[in-house]
Amino acid sequence: MVEGPVNIEEIEFKCQARQFIETEKSLTLAGLDFQPDGVRCIEDELSVEVVSNDHKQAAFLAHSLDVSIVKPGRISASRNRDARANVIRVKVLFEPLKPVATTGSLIIKRNSGGCWKFPCTFSASEPPIDDVINIEAPVNHSASVRFSLTNRFDHPAPFKAFFSSSSAPEFSFYPSKGVLPPVGADPQAATAFQVSFAPTVYGKPLVAHLIIQTEDMQWTYEFRGDFPKYIPPVIAHGQLDNKLSSDVLRKLDAKKPLKNYLSHNKHNALPNAVLAATAQRGRK
Repeated sequence: MVEGPVNIEEIEFKCQARQFIETEKSLTLAGLDFQPDGVRCIEDELSVEVVSNDHKQAAFLAHSLDVSIVKPGRISASRNRDARANVIRVKVLFEPLKPVATTGSLIIKRNSGGCWKFPCTFSASEPPIDDVINIEAPVNHSASVRFSLTNRFDHPAPFKAFFSSSSAPEFSFYPSKGVLPPVGADPQAATAFQVSFAPTVYGKPLVAHLIIQTEDMQWTYEFRGDFPKYIPPVIAHGQLDNKLSSDVLRKLDAKKPLKNYLSHNKHNALPNAVLAATAQRGRK
């Protein structure tokens, strides 16, 4: 099969995982020799496919992409007057269910011979958080939560699970791998995950992100570890008897008030001074 020149400029498809983009691209088939006859159009002789450069991502791209050639309709005479016969439009739907960054080629093939390759990049960023789960545990104790999960599709799917690199080490979980049952399975058959929080010191709340991946899908759960609110104990009465009895309090109240020596000295200061002066004259 004759292969046309490879397009130098890459076509980029980019969105957030679990979202999608739908777009149309105009592609020039360099060297195409096609003479429309007013009935046929070039799109009738072409097919399109996407080939991944990484064989590990081939199945994922196949599930995430829908590519088709846009046909202008059977009234092709106006198209031939207004547009070039070697330019076609390709419709691409990119709907990744997990993060990816890979490259590939969008390949146009002509039934009677001819092939054109257009390099592409495919990237999907992290999906939104599926759920936020709070766990409380005292220091040097452990608390756990459980939840169940099935595959999104109608077939079982092997999975792997792991914490993100920024997750606090006070969290742990299991299982780290296994098989998710198909969607619609008996709830008791769903895979159960358990996440534990075991703090060793008091401090600010801690966070961990649990990521569960299959070949086609990713789930992300955020766990927030905190400490129970401290409530100080309320003591109804003390064990130490440090209060006076009512009898002692009455006896103390009945006693004469204490003498105010400051007031006494103030009032007796002048008579004392006179007596002292008289005694001094007598000695003379």
